[in-house]
Amino acid sequence: MTANVALENGGNDTVSENKISVPVPRIIIPEPAKAVSDKLTEQDIADLFPEVKPNIRPFGSRVLVQIRRARSESKGGIILTKQTQETELDNTCIGKVLAVGPLAYKNRNTLEPWAEGAWCAPGMFVYVPKYGGVRWEKDAPESKGYHDKVQFAIFDDLNMIGDVEDPTEMKAHI
Repeated sequence: MTANVALENGGNDTVSENKISVPVPRIIIPEPAKAVSDKLTEQDIADLFPEVKPNIRPFGSRVLVQIRRARSESKGGIILTKQTQETELDNTCIGKVLAVGPLAYKNRNTLEPWAEGAWCAPGMFVYVPKYGGVRWEKDAPESKGYHDKVQFAIFDDLNMIGDVEDPTEMKAHI
């Protein structure tokens, strides 16, 4: 038995004796995002994610993240109310990974690393769930135009949503 089969790419292949020859689609895997975008300066990163010790290390499969700091004034110089600043901070889903627990991104039974590797590492910017994790705040060093608090959160390793190249591009949904 022989039949001609039209493929999606417009070509024809022949089917004979229950066998078919089909071209395998090429899968393109994107390069991982850089830790810091080329247009971001070290000062931008220091303003968004100031050096503040969270005084905690994650256990097990947890990931410690510092949430991006909210602005206290607009780029045009308008001072934002405390309520607006707190709302922006609470709605921000961008963070910087500070630490990864010893069991994160490992098989929980064999403790071998996942085949696809770790989803994130310290220093990377990630998109995190809005309503997940355990969150707390600490006072931050003064920086013109930024909120006076820094927010930290601990998430399960499976709750990291994505890798973010530029932490300034994604805005909080208010």
